[in-house]
Amino acid sequence: MKKLFIYGMFVASALLTACNEDFNKDVAAPQSWEQEELAAQLGFSAKGVELIDLGKVAEDMVKVCSFTAPTAQAATYEMVLSAEDKKITLPMDKDGKVSKAAFQDAVASIFGRKPVERLFKGAAQAIVVVDGQAMRASATAVDVKVIPEAPVIEKAYYLVGNPVGWKWDTGLAFTHSGKDVYEDSHFEIIVQAPKGEDLWFKIIPQSTYEKAQTNGGKVDGEVVLGIANNGDGALEGTLIAGADGAIKATAGKYYKIELDMMEYTYKITPMAYAPMLTLVDGTNVEKVLSLVDNAGVYKGFAYLGAGFTFSENAEITYNTAQIKTLGAGLTAGAGGKIVPTPGYYQVILDLAAGKIEVKTIQWGIIGSATPGGWDASTPMVLDKATGKWSVTTTLKDGELKFRANDDWVINLGGKPAALTTENGDNMPVTAGEYTIVLDVNNAKKMYCTITKK
Repeated sequence: MKKLFIYGMFVASALLTACNEDFNKDVAAPQSWEQEELAAQLGFSAKGVELIDLGKVAEDMVKVCSFTAPTAQAATYEMVLSAEDKKITLPMDKDGKVSKAAFQDAVASIFGRKPVERLFKGAAQAIVVVDGQAMRASATAVDVKVIPEAPVIEKAYYLVGNPVGWKWDTGLAFTHSGKDVYEDSHFEIIVQAPKGEDLWFKIIPQSTYEKAQTNGGKVDGEVVLGIANNGDGALEGTLIAGADGAIKATAGKYYKIELDMMEYTYKITPMAYAPMLTLVDGTNVEKVLSLVDNAGVYKGFAYLGAGFTFSENAEITYNTAQIKTLGAGLTAGAGGKIVPTPGYYQVILDLAAGKIEVKTIQWGIIGSATPGGWDASTPMVLDKATGKWSVTTTLKDGELKFRANDDWVINLGGKPAALTTENGDNMPVTAGEYTIVLDVNNAKKMYCTITKK
């Protein structure tokens, strides 16, 4: 029979430790023992229960096993839950029940809160006093199957309201990382209210949106998320399914709206600046700078060969009338255009300060899969007409990413379809000859293709 050490090798929870201190106040320190043999001697045995769905448990305590109490012994009890090489110990009452909240936290800490069936290997244990010594006895191991309590989180959410109208099939989609929604429950969107108006909106989940698209923009009993008090103006709050109240926001030109659908909460950040600006230079290449922060600084990459301005929308443009301080390589031209020395640059525009600068950029690939390994970038070649960079080379099994100017100040990684400058992950590849194309003209849609020949 397997033998287990008791207190010397056992890590108890903080709550249990406090409980043990009270229990052991008048007895000697606990001793090592053959726990299963002791359990048999005391008549202590346990058996499992049916699948536990925590979302359907209304009480504060939930039954995790049934057991026969040790004969003629005063005892306290605990349930040890083991999964994925981790152990969590929960105090248990004489009816085999543990705190629902503590059980929920235990499941979430190991498996997350996705509401699917999870399996723990459980061990009911009794702490008894034998001949003046506190002993821990382990009953027969039991399986503990549980579904954690979690809200329903859909894969997509949409904003409806005065930016687009109040029909449920014309919403604006929130962005999401693409991960499992129970691992990342954060959704985000930036919108502009109609000119001269406050922002008013509600949220609809994907199921409602799809139902409305087949029902003329109407919904019958489907979920729409609002708030308790219509237009209360709070920048943070709780979303309520079926609530009549619409959310209102003021004092912004644009608004960043964030949802945490695990908690069913929203947060609104009024913004003084547009989320992106288009660089207009008369070419057919879309060149977009992205707002770095809410202080009016934008960044992007582009080949500049002719005079250019910036456009926020059809009505608002920025030129040398607003951007008066021009960095090296830039001069003022006719019609308010900014005229560059032709080249490929990182463009840094500070609208708040009214200044612009450009930095010369040469892209390359680097990584264990590339010819230079992690020590040196393999240069890419620029197509001036498209602003794209490319290289054809032989790669090894390994990883790669992009970096500028053979330095780590600017580097790109992540997923090929969605590159990021925020220390994105390395991208794995297998050995072979490849053509790699990098397109970062649009700061919101930076991507690459890695094509094996």
